[in-house]
Amino acid sequence: MDEIWIYHEKQFSLLCGQHCLNNLLQGPYFTAPDLATIGQELDAEERRMMLEAGSETADAIRFLAEDSGNVDNSGNFSFAVLNTALERGYLLTLLNTQSMNMRTSIQDLTLEEGYICNRDSHWFAVRKINGKWWNLNSTMERPEHVSDFYLDAFLGQLREEGYQVFVCRPMGQNGFPPLISNSIEGEKACWHREVYLLSLPKGSSRDDVAQDKWAAAGRGHTLCAASAKISPKEQQDTLLSEDEQLATAIALSLSEIPVGVPEEPPPNDPELVRVQVRFPNGTKVMRRFRKYDSIKGLYAYAQEELSKALISQHADFHLVVAPEGRVLPLTDNDATFESQGLSPSANVFVNLR
Repeated sequence: MDEIWIYHEKQFSLLCGQHCLNNLLQGPYFTAPDLATIGQELDAEERRMMLEAGSETADAIRFLAEDSGNVDNSGNFSFAVLNTALERGYLLTLLNTQSMNMRTSIQDLTLEEGYICNRDSHWFAVRKINGKWWNLNSTMERPEHVSDFYLDAFLGQLREEGYQVFVCRPMGQNGFPPLISNSIEGEKACWHREVYLLSLPKGSSRDDVAQDKWAAAGRGHTLCAASAKISPKEQQDTLLSEDEQLATAIALSLSEIPVGVPEEPPPNDPELVRVQVRFPNGTKVMRRFRKYDSIKGLYAYAQEELSKALISQHADFHLVVAPEGRVLPLTDNDATFESQGLSPSANVFVNLR
């Protein structure tokens, strides 16, 4: 019998919409650029329809002045984007379980294949895999089993907490993509053995520290382990998760950032790059750089602005390119605005860790 694997992307930045769809479909099916492209297409269609109704109306003027309603600089995606992605790619659609039609249509919640839950800007999936239900919330450390008996109460509790619950149903005969059993695609850290997850005590999926024995296995041993020497730094790294190692590298690199921020070039500079930086308090600042400036200069600027705003004088943070959610490298001394695709303009946001 094939071993059963459960796919679970953990939260990165504000890309829970992407994680939600991939966890629902059980594989790395969508990227942030995929969803951003759909969002931009929907924006263009909405703009076209609004202009057809008249560009001088109050609604049209207000709409054209607003930012995108389908994707923002942080990587949040609208319901329309998620539903369109499922419909276009897999002939699946999302239906609100609280609508009048669906209340009478759903006789037994356990007979469905999957649900998507949304409150404010957070999305997560609940999916039936190998006959068992799993809570695949990307904010959890790992998937959590939900029994058939508890599913109704679980979804009901979410509604009481203000969540909208959407059932995902096929539009045709194909249904969901087939589950992956023997082959593993995407990041290995996203895959969990079903037998191991079922052996865990209830609630352990919400622990801050992973309990998976494979995640804690470290670098292992070679046949010549007796003669191998491992430095204290390497020993520490083997005990850290990938996220913790990345945070440590960023913190060390931040301490090495030059004190000065690159001089701001004039607006007519031929090598000009315009970057809009969004800070955790919602402030957006447009700043000019040159395309051959080091990315470390952008980190230095962000660190200086964080200190001015009294958000943090020694913040541990990422700079993330919107909307694809790509982290700008700080440890690469050769990384420039041009080499990182930020020329002639870009949007980035500061993600505090």
